[in-house]
Amino acid sequence: MNSKGKLQSPPDAFVSPLLELRDYYAHLAEEYQRLFIQARSQLDHVDALLSTWSLANGHEELSRLEAADEALTVAEESSLLFLSPDSTSEIDLVEPELATSKASPLPNKSPESHDNSLKWPEVPMLPHYEGFTRMEAIKQLLEEYIGTVCHIDFIVRSLYGELDPHMFKVVKGRVQSSLTQGRERAAWSAIPNEPGCYTIDLSVLTPSNGNGASMGIRGKKKKPFLLPKSKVVPMLRAFEGQFLIDAITSFLEQNPGIIFSVAEIVNGIYGELDSQQIREVKNKVLNELSRGHRTGRFSRVPDKIGFYQY
Repeated sequence: MNSKGKLQSPPDAFVSPLLELRDYYAHLAEEYQRLFIQARSQLDHVDALLSTWSLANGHEELSRLEAADEALTVAEESSLLFLSPDSTSEIDLVEPELATSKASPLPNKSPESHDNSLKWPEVPMLPHYEGFTRMEAIKQLLEEYIGTVCHIDFIVRSLYGELDPHMFKVVKGRVQSSLTQGRERAAWSAIPNEPGCYTIDLSVLTPSNGNGASMGIRGKKKKPFLLPKSKVVPMLRAFEGQFLIDAITSFLEQNPGIIFSVAEIVNGIYGELDSQQIREVKNKVLNELSRGHRTGRFSRVPDKIGFYQY
């Protein structure tokens, strides 16, 4: 304070940090304001979508949404206290648009037009595919039937077993989505001009006749799948009749504490194989080793790629 009783300006060393803080929080306020406006717009859009739900769930959903809307209104009123006049005017411009979107409900759709699969929990796959994701299970199945064409109905029944008609329709929609994703990622191939038919690799597809036809399935659309024509490599007598994952588990369990490479596991289950047979079974064994490790059936050796033990 000077001799005339007036406050002196603080030194620049104090003013500069305060100005930086002001700029920082002003930027935060603008950003959160933008996010608030965007989130509110999206919420109103979701409310409009939910309004098309069946009346059976309408009252319960409405009460929940009203409670959420009331809480949001309180938060909105509180946030307006911290916004500048320019900011509140911007929100005033947005609100009429939101009101218009609320007043114009989306066209009503029949219940059949909704994805019924969203209303059902995930259906477990058969024990043979336990621990796999749906994409992994489909790839495993198509690899088991390499050289043949598999129809989506056959794929669904192979992964999930027999289902009632309604549940089959739900699961089929999910499998179709996974098949489409896998085709787009080049994990497998769709058969040209044959809707719902897939194979792991078009280049090794086995013709169904002797004239060298590329696909060999024309005129057979009504059949869910073609019988596999690739030779199945048999396991040793001790593991006959077992799923591959069970055979691997049994082999490692019979040799506790011993570390095996993938090649040694293949040899222990199948015996001596030629190069063609090794190519046919190696991917299957690798998939089952990965699944068994994830589900805790046996262990992967730390810091050593491709080695397992019980």
